[in-house]
Amino acid sequence: CGNELSARHWAKSRPRITFYEGIAGLEKVYEDTLTAKTGLKSWASTDDLLTAMPRYFGSYFKRRAAKGIPMRSIHPDTGSAKDITRRNAAELRESVLVPPEKFSWTPEVQVYNNRVNIVSWKEKLGIIIESEEIADAMRAFFDLSFEAAKRYGKHSGIKNYDELIKKVKGGDG
Repeated sequence: CGNELSARHWAKSRPRITFYEGIAGLEKVYEDTLTAKTGLKSWASTDDLLTAMPRYFGSYFKRRAAKGIPMRSIHPDTGSAKDITRRNAAELRESVLVPPEKFSWTPEVQVYNNRVNIVSWKEKLGIIIESEEIADAMRAFFDLSFEAAKRYGKHSGIKNYDELIKKVKGGDG
């Protein structure tokens, strides 16, 4: 039937989706991002992530930078976002702050390698989707939104993201 996938097709092309619950599960989601060979692209509410796991992120940002994994991110323009962007260079991050009265969200979405993760801070739920096609589409959506967000004028941080990606890819892979 045209609406059904054969078992063979389904098994070969189906994205792998893994769910994680609770704070320990959310930490596993973030630890997975430390495998990034393509850098990280993220839409994140810094208020929510820092409220949920303040101690964890204090070390996570440093560990990500120590591994040479750059990040591009878009955040609602809040006090905590301003604090984080002050450390952009040290934490290998290029970020854009957008007006929170116009653009506000709670879950974080990150794209790296062949993966997309979604973290719901309110539900304490993390999801990792492994699919090259979905990750490539989300990277394109991120790039489009990052370019548009720069028009708001609060763009800061590293300027060599693409150069750093080449170093990460060439590192141990």
